[in-house]
Amino acid sequence: AAAAVRRRRAELLIELRAAAAEAVIAIGSLPPKVSVLINALMMILRTGAPTPQTRAGGSLAALLSLLRARPPSDSGHPNDKVVAKLCSLAAAAAVATAVQPAEP
Repeated sequence: AAAAVRRRRAELLIELRAAAAEAVIAIGSLPPKVSVLINALMMILRTGAPTPQTRAGGSLAALLSLLRARPPSDSGHPNDKVVAKLCSLAAAAAVATAVQPAEP
């Protein structure tokens, strides 16, 4: 029972962080560093249910749009990082769901 409570607490914390990130993005007033927002949304994409994943995907798209106006930093443009993380997530999902070929 205690393990189930800890697991549910962790799930709720992930959902809360993603919801907070979605709210900040919806307002359109981004902090100087957006990695916290990106990480919260990416976590829900990796572990969440379909409805939160859909909301997070929409928020990531809105974030990319908001970030277009930002100049690149020394470490590159924020959009490059978001797209790289999405590609990595998609590649991992493809490997995890790859169908094994039937034996002849």
